[in-house]
Amino acid sequence: MAGRTIMHPANRMNPLLKAQQGTFGTGGEVFDKTYYDTLVLDSTNTAGYAMFTIPQGQGTPAKGYNLTNMISQSQIAQGHKMTVKSLVIRYMTHATITETSVQLIYDALRNLYGKVVIPGKDNIGDWTFAELIGAASLIALTPSATVFPALISPQFCGIKHLKIPIVLSALTTFSFQVQPIAATAAALDGDFIQIGFRGILRRSS
Repeated sequence: MAGRTIMHPANRMNPLLKAQQGTFGTGGEVFDKTYYDTLVLDSTNTAGYAMFTIPQGQGTPAKGYNLTNMISQSQIAQGHKMTVKSLVIRYMTHATITETSVQLIYDALRNLYGKVVIPGKDNIGDWTFAELIGAASLIALTPSATVFPALISPQFCGIKHLKIPIVLSALTTFSFQVQPIAATAAALDGDFIQIGFRGILRRSS
């Protein structure tokens, strides 16, 4: 028949097979996932922090769900594939803070940088934490100062969208390395920084 292409039945998608595709299919599962880990700031640590290297139940004190959801050290599980589309960052103080501490936190965000490390591969990233947290300005003022509000009220997004996703296949060894360019202030010791790898997890059934 002129003007019409006849497709061989073997090349057509079987409707029954297509119906089996979804979050929970017969061949596997696909869903939204965030792997996260948390570091505790220590002003004496000038060598840096290796995140995602201590799974739940390990460390001193032992890590729980409040600190990490990693169950394997530095690895994606067998049969899993994680496509990381964004990095999520959260800064949490361990106690109430003073006006002076705000500037110290800003200094820490400016002097810390992070990168994704996969052994045998080039490092991915080298982002300052100021970029990762998404602050357009970091300006601490006394409460009595009068200034354009946008300068002292930055919108902290806390999400770094990746233009090129990072794909972590099964049993890929990885970590997120945090390096201080200058030591963080002792007043921030005990504060928490959490990093999340957010994206799509595929795993076989």
